[in-house]
Amino acid sequence: EGHFAKRNNKDVFSKIAVAVDHRFENGIQFKLEQYYNGEPSASRSLFASKAYTAIGAGKRLTPLFSADGVVFVNLIDSSSLAAIYTVYSLADELELAQTFLAPIEQKAQSEFGQQPYLMGIELRYYF
Repeated sequence: EGHFAKRNNKDVFSKIAVAVDHRFENGIQFKLEQYYNGEPSASRSLFASKAYTAIGAGKRLTPLFSADGVVFVNLIDSSSLAAIYTVYSLADELELAQTFLAPIEQKAQSEFGQQPYLMGIELRYYF
């Protein structure tokens, strides 16, 4: 997947994501994704990195409950962020989703090291 753009009729840049995933016979799904952000920026603070990798795995643990784990890595400053996602089906078209994010190292001068621990809960209704 990719995006090519021209800003202000002068800056041409691209954003590209390449992903591979595989579901094994035991139901575990493995994911690997590489992302390149070629958008120019006068300040690197707007885009801390041009390259990211994400690696993760997930599984439907019961017919109603699934869990996924992912690690995101900023390839420029080596900071990383772990994420755990769970989804529980409460009823037809109704589910409870939970997200937990945590920096793997608390590096002050890195993108993910500045992230706080975060937990979110969503009640999703589809109509």
